[in-house]
Amino acid sequence: MCRAAGVRCPRPPSQSTSEIAVSAYIAKRLLAAIPVLFGLTIIVFLIMAMIPGDPATAILGSYATPENVEKLNRDLGLDKPLFQQYIIWLTNLFHGDFGRSYTLNRSRTSSRTGRLSV
Repeated sequence: MCRAAGVRCPRPPSQSTSEIAVSAYIAKRLLAAIPVLFGLTIIVFLIMAMIPGDPATAILGSYATPENVEKLNRDLGLDKPLFQQYIIWLTNLFHGDFGRSYTLNRSRTSSRTGRLSV
C-alpha cells in the first residue's frame, strides 16, 4: 500500500528489538523490586520486635525464673541491639534458616518441608 503511493513503508520492529525491550523491562522491574523487598523485611522484623511480651518468658512458661529468662535471651540473641538482631535475622533468612518452632521444638524449615513432601 505504501509502495503504490511512492512512500517508503516503515518496517515492523524486528523480533530481536522487541525481545531486547522486554528483557530491559523485566530487568528494570526486578531492580525496582529490590528496595521494596528490603523495606518489607524491615517492616516484618519491626512488627515482630514490637509484639508485646517477652519471648523468653513465653517459651519458658512456668520455668521462667529471672536467671532462665536472662540465659534464654542471651541464647536467642535478644540481649543484642535491635539493628544487630535485624542483621542476624536477615542473614539467616537469606541462608534459608527461618528460625525454630518453639511449640514443635524443631526447625521451621524442616516443619515446612515435611508438609510439602508428597
